[in-house]
Amino acid sequence: MLYLEIRYVEYDIEKFIKDKTNSVVKVRNEFDVNVDVDELYNDLNDLICKKRFDGFYIRVSKVQNDIQVIIEMNIYEDLYEDYNSDNESDSYEHILAYFENLKPTNVQENINVSIVPDMFINVGELSEEKFEQMQKELSEHGIEIVKLNKSIHRKEQGAGGWWEQFIIGVIFSGISYDLSKGVVKSIITRVLDFPSLSEGLDSHQLLDNVSDVMATSRAMLKINEFELLEDGNYSVVLLDRYDTYLIVCKPSGEIEKIKKQHNSYTHI
Repeated sequence: MLYLEIRYVEYDIEKFIKDKTNSVVKVRNEFDVNVDVDELYNDLNDLICKKRFDGFYIRVSKVQNDIQVIIEMNIYEDLYEDYNSDNESDSYEHILAYFENLKPTNVQENINVSIVPDMFINVGELSEEKFEQMQKELSEHGIEIVKLNKSIHRKEQGAGGWWEQFIIGVIFSGISYDLSKGVVKSIITRVLDFPSLSEGLDSHQLLDNVSDVMATSRAMLKINEFELLEDGNYSVVLLDRYDTYLIVCKPSGEIEKIKKQHNSYTHI
């Protein structure tokens, strides 16, 4: 399934500040398609740049079977743009039409949704060659890795920026986690540049806790982002089909804070 959200964000051109409180969702929609995220990003990049050379943000993320697309377009105060109820849709109707004309493409999945990895790796660059090298070396120790999430970002706001982000799952398949995590860390840090590892996070317990507290299906929960905080806790973003969960937790998986955001997608 593909989920699309298009937002307008008010921007003060004099202070160079975005006012997130004035972020207005113009489109939320879902499409029953499965497409290649690289091709999707390239198409959107061309499509949006034709009308806007600056003042936008694109994020295309794939988490297992689901794709999420976030598009933000800046609305500048006292500048050349003057959107109103008569012409505002001109800036996104062509984008929405693109999604409505998408044709399903079979994209190979590489993870069973019922598997929860024992460790997660966050990295900004991941070539096929490096991934295959890690797969080969880790398999010699009975350790499996799978790609869980790929996000492509582009931000054009004065100075432009483009970056990718990957999350890899590590599965020990019955091998002792304590005995194997040193091997994983050694191989990962040698092959990848600046990886971030969740070696201290009990993701299984975290998913159990979130499922219990929020009364949601544990099998549907997916880790979309994680970050080790300065105080030793973890910041984690979990997704299921309908909601996003923003969490601060202890390494043990005990929840310190949790916030639920409803992903309300409707056909237009």
